[in-house]
Amino acid sequence: MTLSLSADRPHGAPWWGVALLSLVGLPLGVVLSAVAPLDPAAMGPVAVAGSVALALTMIVLGHATRGVAAPFACCACFLAVIWLCSPAERLVFVSDRDTPGRTQIFAVNAAGGSADRLTASAGQDESPALAVTGRLAFTRRIGDRERIYLADQNGGGVTPLPGSEANDRHPAWSPDGRWLAFASDRGGDWEIYVVASDGTQLRGLTRHPGRDDWPTWAPDGRHLAFTSDRDGQSRLFIVDSDGNDDTVFDTGELPMSQPAWSPDGTTLAFVATLSGGDNRICTALIAGSQRRCLTPPGRYSTPTWSPSGTRLAYAAASDGGDDILVIPATGGAPRNVSRHASMNAAPTWAQGGLRILNERLRIRPVN
Repeated sequence: MTLSLSADRPHGAPWWGVALLSLVGLPLGVVLSAVAPLDPAAMGPVAVAGSVALALTMIVLGHATRGVAAPFACCACFLAVIWLCSPAERLVFVSDRDTPGRTQIFAVNAAGGSADRLTASAGQDESPALAVTGRLAFTRRIGDRERIYLADQNGGGVTPLPGSEANDRHPAWSPDGRWLAFASDRGGDWEIYVVASDGTQLRGLTRHPGRDDWPTWAPDGRHLAFTSDRDGQSRLFIVDSDGNDDTVFDTGELPMSQPAWSPDGTTLAFVATLSGGDNRICTALIAGSQRRCLTPPGRYSTPTWSPSGTRLAYAAASDGGDDILVIPATGGAPRNVSRHASMNAAPTWAQGGLRILNERLRIRPVN
């Protein structure tokens, strides 16, 4: 069998078309990542994958359609690849939107939209934390008792963190998901503890009069920052993960609390309290401690970094309701992602996987 190619019938897209549209794919992916509500750093691999898919599709469809429909089909295909394969980031947060006066845990796409309810209990569920493994830790308050519970992100069994009859709260996962830091009064006053993810190997990191609270891990897993009023004013401290070398992180005279360590390890975000009772979300470099505030005076809490470190999410209280806002880490206009007239607080970021999978695999409520 012999194949003949006629000079007056195009049998595929020209090679320069493949090269041109493939090269256009990369900057187009970058542009789309910049205007889309996603982290640009996470979009680099997506742009490369989209460019490769574009080239392959150009060749296949070019031959199938004799080169006529290939440019249009490839552009549509590339845009679909960008959207379907982009990371569907989610924010997990606390809200009483379904049960006024009783907070539960919800998840919402970082771009906004409808929220999925993750927990349903008779208590107050607070302070969610997600491990890189997808495991969820949170504080459940029933009456005067605060206790940490663990659950699978996809709706697995809920179990309490083994421990005493003391109060435990504000869990924070280590970067590898193997350890959980939290605040507890099991020793008589509030200290920072670390425990393995299976509830074993409990050890105390701080041993100082005063209230030590709100731990956060450095991305290398070797240090933690936390809030303490041991000096009579709320300040930030940094301690080694083995409990040694407890030092103060000082950025001035303002009380500071609720630290969050940036993914690159260079910066702490925190809440700085002003003299009039309002506060601001600020950041400061670990080396140098120069403070930069991102918000005007208001009522804010619980800043948390996006996985790429390009944005911060935080809670903002107002008379019309408490909202979850997202702001560029360099400052700028915040975006409301909770969009509900209720109490919304304590956001934490999660990388929700590919968008096409995230739309099909819904998170089931845990109990």
